[in-house]
Amino acid sequence: METKAERWFAAWNGREADAILALYADEVEFHSPFVARLGMSEDGKLHGKSALEVYVRTALPRVRNLKFDPIGVCEGLEDHILVYRNQSGHVVAERHEYDADDLIRFASATYSTSPLKRT
Repeated sequence: METKAERWFAAWNGREADAILALYADEVEFHSPFVARLGMSEDGKLHGKSALEVYVRTALPRVRNLKFDPIGVCEGLEDHILVYRNQSGHVVAERHEYDADDLIRFASATYSTSPLKRT
């Protein structure tokens, strides 16, 4: 059986907006510095699946080489943190909280301040 983390990585690495959006709850809260960089919210926060959809459908074409290489998954009682290296070489820690339907209701991404050398 595929884990939540495996589904998430497969959806994002597959670059299919509908598959990505299917992972998130309608009332999702999504925080990322890239939200602000794309000019979608000054504070980097999105509220609701419709706002997330605009972000996903805007970001995917702009990052044609998008690739998330898993480093690890940390599981808590009500959340987990995915640690991965993105296409730019930055290490990312992304925290997800889930609702009763196992959909992501809260996501917050943090990035290393500079790309790390691959070993």
